Amino acid sequence: MDTLILLTFASLAINLYILWYSWSLERANCSCAITGQHTFIKYYNIASIACNCILLWFYYTHSRNYTKYEKTYLAVFLPFSVIHAWVMYKYVEEMNATNCVCSEGVERSIMSFLSLMIPVIYAFAVLLLFVGGGGVVVDYIRKLLR
Repeated sequence: MDTLILLTFASLAINLYILWYSWSLERANCSCAITGQHTFIKYYNIASIACNCILLWFYYTHSRNYTKYEKTYLAVFLPFSVIHAWVMYKYVEEMNATNCVCSEGVERSIMSFLSLMIPVIYAFAVLLLFVGGGGVVVDYIRKLLR
């Protein structure tokens, strides 16, 4: 299986977990954890899950052109992903600093780990793009900026 497909499945699994955690905090009425950052993270993950599902659909219906779609997706979505990673890191730090009792547990520890791992995953994806024929991405970005 292609590495980009594995990254797409990994991204989908991570985003589903983060969305589940966001919804569990809402169901528990955890007022110290429901902030503007929480809302951004929740809606970003919904959009990311939708985009990942579309990418997987493209892979299974247009497998020869899939890399082009994946590179286009990453070129466009990457700036938002960097913002998401930063917001998630600050969100988890804030929950830790305020000792938000209703968000304690293994789930928050996993979120803390993910907030540190997501930038590593993004860096790996970008590295794959530029090592694996990244010229297409650079050309696409140049066309967008014109």
